[in-house]
Amino acid sequence: MALSATFLAVSALDRDVDFFLSSFVKATSHDDAQHSCNLQGGTLATAFSEEENLAILKAMTEGLHQKPGGAYIGLGDMGHWNSYLWNENQPMTYSNWAPNQPDHGGGPNGEGCVEMWDNGQWNDLMCTAQIPFVCEVPTPPDQLLLKCSPALQDATGERKCHYEASWEFAHYPKPVGTQPEDEAACAAVGGILAQPRSAAHNQWMASRLRMSTHDSLWIGIKQKDFDSIKYNAWSQGNPDHDGSCIEVWWDGAWNDRDCQAAKAFVCEVPQSE
Repeated sequence: MALSATFLAVSALDRDVDFFLSSFVKATSHDDAQHSCNLQGGTLATAFSEEENLAILKAMTEGLHQKPGGAYIGLGDMGHWNSYLWNENQPMTYSNWAPNQPDHGGGPNGEGCVEMWDNGQWNDLMCTAQIPFVCEVPTPPDQLLLKCSPALQDATGERKCHYEASWEFAHYPKPVGTQPEDEAACAAVGGILAQPRSAAHNQWMASRLRMSTHDSLWIGIKQKDFDSIKYNAWSQGNPDHDGSCIEVWWDGAWNDRDCQAAKAFVCEVPQSE
């Protein structure tokens, strides 16, 4: 499955953030959507201006997921009748309600959460709705520098590495391969298949996907590592143990699957001395 060349991530005009639509799995509730965004180092999307609202709309409607109908954003009254806050702590200073909304369906304990429709307008809905969602995260840097993983570390313990996306460098003649093939390609340049250790690492990879024609990539974590890793970004219902390797989707969510699927990849490579 390939993305169009249109970015799913959109840098807002007023803040240094990226907005992106959730991938293949819908949230089971508003709280589940918020948790998924938190795993990526962000929150459900917030709009403090018309420009930011349009940026969220663009993330919803351009790219692989064309016009999902509606998606959770971070606005809600959360049991406080008609007192809307962004992510429970920031006041609403801009709004774009659809006509006759919010209508508080079900009364004071009814529709306490908010979705954006695919025309940019807002609608209140039950917080248990199973729909896609839009996250915002700090805009990842152009190049990610990090302390090398133990497999690449030197005696000082301070060696620096960087991430490389396979489709962006000519020294990866085959930018798409099976997970074992991609591991070998990283080894050939003195690196390893990336093993993200934080949301910042994970979102750097996801952001590169969102600016590419690929919808997923392999990382270097395998089933034997599932119980020992300190950071994870599993999508809803995963791992479901239908494969022993991990792919990362364009929103940063993880899915385990068979290692023989052909995918792009990201390598962790030591910085040149």
